[in-house]
Amino acid sequence: MVNMEHFETIWQQAEETSKGSFISRVDIYCSIKNIIDEYERLDKIPAPEIQKILRTKKFGELLYKVAELSRIDGVNTFSALKQETAINQR
Repeated sequence: MVNMEHFETIWQQAEETSKGSFISRVDIYCSIKNIIDEYERLDKIPAPEIQKILRTKKFGELLYKVAELSRIDGVNTFSALKQETAINQR
């Protein structure tokens, strides 16, 4: 049986871990843009299994940076995602 942590717990760990980082919003924005650019370039990798491994890694990096930004800005990510999901369900 796989031990799966609750997403919110992992998100809170990411926010807590990022407290030791003294990075500016601008640096986070640039990092997010770079990760997205790298993610897009993964389309050029011919091996789907390697693509999937690398996409998972990049997606984790992206989520970590978003968690870091949400901590800095004091954004309730649950409420933000819930609101955006409700808007897109219409």
